[in-house]
Amino acid sequence: MKSIVRRDTGEGYKEYIKKLAEEAGEDVDDEGALRRFDKKRKGKTCSNEEWVSPTDPEAEITKMKDGRTHLAYKAEHAVDLESEFLVAARVLPATTGDAETIADTVMTAQGHLDRAATLTAKPRTEKSRRKRRREWERLIKEVVGRQRISQGRHAGTS
Repeated sequence: MKSIVRRDTGEGYKEYIKKLAEEAGEDVDDEGALRRFDKKRKGKTCSNEEWVSPTDPEAEITKMKDGRTHLAYKAEHAVDLESEFLVAARVLPATTGDAETIADTVMTAQGHLDRAATLTAKPRTEKSRRKRRREWERLIKEVVGRQRISQGRHAGTS
């Protein structure tokens, strides 16, 4: 949690702990004493309302399964069980629970499956074949563009 800052004052976590230790009469020059003070202090909280990451303001403070606290996101995905294809993927705030997000993820997956079904139906005319091909090409460009952006590259560049 070294990289977070207070929303109200902008001071870093270490500076905040030093200030509290100083007010409590602790030795602020000893790193070990500061860590022990922080570990033992009563009423210790790291809420998203009070703290923020200066480099990634959308990341949220969350407690991991092993008990440690990190800045994180929640990745959620849906897979078609028959084909084993990924049909939906979303990145959400870390503090949202599965019960809050599962319905939207399922609806997103269903929408993608419905769209794929209309694109794969056999076209009756040459005009509808061309239209379907343009739609597939647009969809592929859209997906590839999103992948490039998520990998830190802009669409259209390599």
